Amino acid sequence: MAEVGIIKENTIRVKVHSRGYHDGSVYAYDVPSHQLMMNIMDSIDNALNNIDVAIKYLVPAITEAKYVKTFTFTERDWVEIRDRKSKSGRKEKYPNAWILVLHESRDKVPQPLQEYIRWGETECKTEIRVTRGGGEICSEAEACKAREEREARRWFYGWYDLGGFIPTPIMAIYHPRYHPQFFLVTIRPLITYSNMITLVPRTKIIMKELIYDPLEYNKVYRNIIDNVKPEITFDETEIKAILSYLNSTFNWVWLEKNAGTASKGPLSIEVKC
Repeated sequence: MAEVGIIKENTIRVKVHSRGYHDGSVYAYDVPSHQLMMNIMDSIDNALNNIDVAIKYLVPAITEAKYVKTFTFTERDWVEIRDRKSKSGRKEKYPNAWILVLHESRDKVPQPLQEYIRWGETECKTEIRVTRGGGEICSEAEACKAREEREARRWFYGWYDLGGFIPTPIMAIYHPRYHPQFFLVTIRPLITYSNMITLVPRTKIIMKELIYDPLEYNKVYRNIIDNVKPEITFDETEIKAILSYLNSTFNWVWLEKNAGTASKGPLSIEVKC
């Protein structure tokens, strides 16, 4: 459930009362009203006034590794991304502070988002270099096509669907260069992109007002988390102790021996599949 209220001119306070697999947590953040849908599309004017769409489908996100500057990522850090200024000193018109998560059938999402999906099938093209497979209509990109193939249909509603998300208190930078950087996430909900690694807990974690329970997520995502240990619970102090070890020289030495390498030699933390 979400409460929306105008707290000052052109700014909306969104207060989310999470239920079910969020286990009753409460999270609030401010969103400039004129930016609510600008990250979704520029061509559909009525989407800018559709606050319900933005609240439900735009999720606060870390969209570049450079935004993680310490070993904790807080609401204040995310607000800095949302309100960051361009090189000219002006506030960015389209801050990369959200990711659109459409984990529903396309005929059930609001009309503006149905138009957005159609735009991705007709006009929108990927922006990566052509030499790396870019320049194609978005729905024809390899990752998008893979979401509509065989077993993938069990998890995705279509090419546009990112598959939902499971919140986690621990993330790491995929290419941390010369030392590991695992960090604590104290903002929820928060998602990220492919240059981050998320450590999804198999145990229950209680952090002040935030609770992570893998059994609840398994109810929503068809038992996607295996080897759950419901008899174990960690609190925030214990999670910080784990993070201290992950960022210590003990782990650093191990990674130097076992991690992958990216261009020019920095560490690359690979996920074991």
